[in-house]
Amino acid sequence: MRTLTDVLRSRATGDRDRVALDFEDRSFTFGEVQSRADEWAAARAFAVLSLDEVRGRVGAAFSEALRMPGDAVAVSLDLDAVQASAAPGVSAPCPDGLTAADLHACARLAGQDPRVRVLDVMELAPPLDQDGRTARLGAAAIWHFLAGVASR
Repeated sequence: MRTLTDVLRSRATGDRDRVALDFEDRSFTFGEVQSRADEWAAARAFAVLSLDEVRGRVGAAFSEALRMPGDAVAVSLDLDAVQASAAPGVSAPCPDGLTAADLHACARLAGQDPRVRVLDVMELAPPLDQDGRTARLGAAAIWHFLAGVASR
């Protein structure tokens, strides 16, 4: 199983200080579409790990990403990466995504890092949200981020 460090080691030395990390569910992308996405990410020096590569260790992989050099960090938490049972109110539900606990762990870790200057919680689609479940998930992620900030 690859780690973020493995992915970064395989890139050109000059690109190692630029990290954009994407935990990607590849269940629904195949062939040419995935190939184009991989080329796009490689051209921009993005580190892409599949969800299967980080499953069970999402927090550790996210922590590893936060240890990369850089003065300022922007974090985007996309709710459509979370299991559809916990986040039904998104435009592209993921049946086998991150757990809510994974999302909350990433949010808290982001809050603990003083270099994190921007946090956004994306992909909430209120017309698709069942009983406000996804909105509550996003609000809880923000709460976990703020708890991380408070612990600095």
